Amino acid sequence: MAALRIGERERRRVVRDRSLWISLFRQAALFAVLVILILQAVRIAGWGIWGDIVTGVAAATLVFSFVFKLSTCEAKRYDTALRQLEVAEIDIVERLAKAAEFRDDATGGHVQRMSSYCGLLARLCQCSERDIDLIILASQMHDIGKIGIPDHILLKPGKLTPEERLIMESHVEIGARVLKHGDTPLVQMAYEIALTHHEKWDGTGYPNGLVGDEIPMVGRIAAMCDVFEALTCSRPYKRAWSFGEATKELLRQSGKHFDPKLVDVFMENIDLFKDMYNRNRVDTEPWKAAVHIPDSSGTASLFESEELAVSTISLLKDVESRRNLL
Repeated sequence: MAALRIGERERRRVVRDRSLWISLFRQAALFAVLVILILQAVRIAGWGIWGDIVTGVAAATLVFSFVFKLSTCEAKRYDTALRQLEVAEIDIVERLAKAAEFRDDATGGHVQRMSSYCGLLARLCQCSERDIDLIILASQMHDIGKIGIPDHILLKPGKLTPEERLIMESHVEIGARVLKHGDTPLVQMAYEIALTHHEKWDGTGYPNGLVGDEIPMVGRIAAMCDVFEALTCSRPYKRAWSFGEATKELLRQSGKHFDPKLVDVFMENIDLFKDMYNRNRVDTEPWKAAVHIPDSSGTASLFESEELAVSTISLLKDVESRRNLL
């Protein structure tokens, strides 16, 4: 069915292109006729050299008008195609984020809330509008690597064993492998966030034990917003912390887990984050409404999630290749 829709869109595009070129051809023919008429009129009038000059200027004007219209049409087509690719890229990214979220129903919209905090913090850090838009989208894929974590670990309601913890921590490297070698700024930023959002300012994080400014700015922003949102959301094994409790934890971890400058920005604008927290509040126990019955090994749902991710990534690469052709 999807192939039929794509084929229909392609057919309509070909028809539009054909109509455009027919219209331009007709206008070119009209311009040629006008030039010939002007030339004949000048010769009949006997203007001599001045007639040739007038004819040349008229012809140049008509040719310029035609070329300008042609270039304008091409520019509009380019802009339209670019906008369509950007919309497609955003749609694919959001679907890719959902592929990971489906694996862990306890999140209850965690990626959307976390990404909104990232956008606000990036804005307060004087990031460019382009970078703000990118981090809002890219941060939604911070946990995409969870598609590779078995259900019996990912959905375990109790404390993980040291061995299980190591497997859980591997989701950052899985996510990085999924997003590596992206050709667009969005996928490149998503790669940085996926790989570094569990690094800590004091170097005790994972996977690479980066210290301070070695952690990319987007990774530091995502790390703090991820923890803050997770603290304020309930899980099967814990209650949701209040805004005040979560804020105190940010202060306690300033200079340890989090970039102290980012914590300072948060505290200086705490009312803005409180307003966003109130807007983001949902059912206090979203995991209870989730219906998820994994198989005993978790392999079936793991396979389905990876298959979805692989197909989505293929679409994303197709979008990138089409963008490069423009």
